[in-house]
Amino acid sequence: MPLAKAVPAVLKGSISDAHTGKPVRATVAIAGAKARVKVDDDGSFAVELKPGRYELVISSPRHVTQTKSVLLRPGDVVILNVDMTPRER
Repeated sequence: MPLAKAVPAVLKGSISDAHTGKPVRATVAIAGAKARVKVDDDGSFAVELKPGRYELVISSPRHVTQTKSVLLRPGDVVILNVDMTPRER
């Protein structure tokens, strides 16, 4: 009998500016998966991952970096929308 293949999970969402609501081109670094996801021009991102707990570091040169923790279970589709605060100039 073949081993059952692990069912992946999907993490997706959008990144926007907390003051204007406009999309932010950011990077989402996923510790534990050794992955980096570039956010699209419209502020959206999506990535398929193995189930588990991940620390996400969301960064953009003009915004304050944020860290989030997510738990992904097999077959989950987790939506993470983040409002980023602009850096003081």
